[in-house]
Amino acid sequence: MNSYYEHHLALKKNKLCPFKLGIVNNEYSAPCNWHDNIEILLCFDGEGVIQYGKDTLSFEKGDIVVINSGELHRPYNQKKLCYYFIIIDESFCRENGLDTALICFQRKFRDAETERILRHTVERTNDYNAFSQPLTAARLRAAMLELLINLVSFHSVPDVKLDEKQSPSEAYVKKVLNHLNENYSLPISLDHLAAMCGITKYHLAREFKRITGQTVLTYLNALRCKKAQLLLSEGKTVTEAAFESGFESLSYFSRTYKRIMGAPPSRNHGK
Repeated sequence: MNSYYEHHLALKKNKLCPFKLGIVNNEYSAPCNWHDNIEILLCFDGEGVIQYGKDTLSFEKGDIVVINSGELHRPYNQKKLCYYFIIIDESFCRENGLDTALICFQRKFRDAETERILRHTVERTNDYNAFSQPLTAARLRAAMLELLINLVSFHSVPDVKLDEKQSPSEAYVKKVLNHLNENYSLPISLDHLAAMCGITKYHLAREFKRITGQTVLTYLNALRCKKAQLLLSEGKTVTEAAFESGFESLSYFSRTYKRIMGAPPSRNHGK
């Protein structure tokens, strides 16, 4: 389970090619998250759904979806869904005169030329991953820039303020997600989170489930288990990992970890 604000620190460290390419090729349900970078998705087979802010978008072969900076999103499906995703670090965009934090792109569209450029970008990324050399890096940067120019030229929406597209529910769910990600190791109650947002705990619970697809407790337990897994891989004992990730009971941690991660914490110790 990824943290719900995706920092993408690896992109920032890779100054030469601050990009990420991934392929989803199975039944899939992503965690609800957001980040400052734009993300471009191209479906090449199957069908699914993308929760995008307060809206739900169908997603099938030939569809291109652009996740705008700061937008909550979550792809999911009940059937096979196959798509590429490309994340471009915001600093690369700004260095080339394109501040994607100030540009709003069309959320979903079909365009043969954009798809061609996207597939070409995928090829350049694979070349770079196989042969990390100056020439392949330069070609990848050129391909990413061509993709950005195409999106800004033909698929941006003029005169749209991004803050106006965010509903109040999205705003306080983001606030809660960020608080959980930063304070997962501390005691956290639904009452405290609701008071932080200035709403009732019942309203928060309902909207959090609607937007993220999970209850606050399910989300928090999954986040803590992921942090515990990292601690175990660094050599922490099961007890240390449990309490440092925010669990107050070792037995509850063991049960929860096995249910969420698919194996008892002892199996991940030292790995």
